[in-house]
Amino acid sequence: MNFLNKLRNQPLYIRKLILWSTVIVLGLILAVIWINISYRKIQEFKSQNVIQELSPPKFEMPVINE
Repeated sequence: MNFLNKLRNQPLYIRKLILWSTVIVLGLILAVIWINISYRKIQEFKSQNVIQELSPPKFEMPVINE
């Protein structure tokens, strides 16, 4: 509680500085976590054989006699 009282007694610009610093640090932490999870998902997606799982129809090319 002593910390909160010290913070409340600070001038407005210092409180804003502390608030925005905290927001930026938390935002960077969340961005790093999001990038890490996205990277893992992309690696997992690349390792799967997507084309075989979709089983697209196979087309036969007609033979044209000239």
